[in-house]
Amino acid sequence: HEPGEPRLLGAWICGEQINAIVALSTDHILLGVENALQLIDVKKPAEPRLLGEWLGEEGGVGAMFALSPARVFVGRNDGQLQLFDFTDFAEPRLISTWTYGDTILSIHAVVADRVFVGGLGGKLQLLNFEDPKNPSLIEELKGNSEINSIFAFSPNCMLTGGSGASLRVFAQDPDKLRVFHERQA
Repeated sequence: HEPGEPRLLGAWICGEQINAIVALSTDHILLGVENALQLIDVKKPAEPRLLGEWLGEEGGVGAMFALSPARVFVGRNDGQLQLFDFTDFAEPRLISTWTYGDTILSIHAVVADRVFVGGLGGKLQLLNFEDPKNPSLIEELKGNSEINSIFAFSPNCMLTGGSGASLRVFAQDPDKLRVFHERQA
């Protein structure tokens, strides 16, 4: 196999649109589909198998981010951000829920207790999860276009991308977000 020539090792047909994927380990992935979370064993890539499925309420999964199996953030289309513990794959545990208010399109965290959330409404929230059962809002910035991707490359700086071909660079002075640079296409 040549590194420059990717090849298909296996496929999983889940029957619904896949909105988000996170790796929980080298052998397990979590799929966020329309109204469920699906845990897939990919130890044998040519033969993936479903280990569990957890049905959600109406609203579906819009985004996910995993720091580890013990911290999986699930952003829902109904505006809820949920924190799950998947340490025990057979019994995932909901730790807390935060209301963002709009469809969540992107989640990113660099450190375990600070989480960035963005979505359709164009707002960017920085949340504090020091107490995972009681998350709190550190700051919210409102924009005029959706935020469909977030990449934080340090606890103090991140990029967001959205509709309207905009790119914003944010800087954080411990608990204060500010727009450092913005570029429109």
